[in-house]
Amino acid sequence: MKILPSLCLTRFLLFAVASPAAAWAGTPLFPNGDFRDGMGSWYLLCQEHAQAAAEVKGIEQGKHAVCVTVQTPGAEGYYVQLVQGNIPIAASATYKLTFRARSKPAGNITLNLWPAHSSDPNALWRVDQVALTDAWKEYSFEINPNDVSGNFNLDIGGLARQAGEYWFTDISLVEVEK
Repeated sequence: MKILPSLCLTRFLLFAVASPAAAWAGTPLFPNGDFRDGMGSWYLLCQEHAQAAAEVKGIEQGKHAVCVTVQTPGAEGYYVQLVQGNIPIAASATYKLTFRARSKPAGNITLNLWPAHSSDPNALWRVDQVALTDAWKEYSFEINPNDVSGNFNLDIGGLARQAGEYWFTDISLVEVEK
């Protein structure tokens, strides 16, 4: 009788490892994408005259999200960005970025990976238009570094385009098998 629970656990683990979703599983390249520990290593970048604040709030089923409230938009969308810094990227790898987001009112954001120790505005990877609505939605992107390695910053930008609330949670960047 004592063997049965062990067999059930073994079967569960074998199923979990063999399932297709496990192909995307990997060690997250940055901590706290679920904001359970507050802002942690995330920071809000406000430039020029744009005004915004970031606050971690509880959402459904005990989960957390960051709410970026833009009070005063800027002349450029990149004047407000939610940033995670110093993410190690290997040239030979492929990565998957996933997150859940919503905004009120609906709007577009940008996503960028750019060198952590450089003022070079050229991004390693960029998506210009990610449409958010008032409903939570999961987003997923594959990133190929194209033979470039180093430490990079992930920024969720375009937030200064309009006043409003931008919500983000479950942000994850993992290395995937090719």
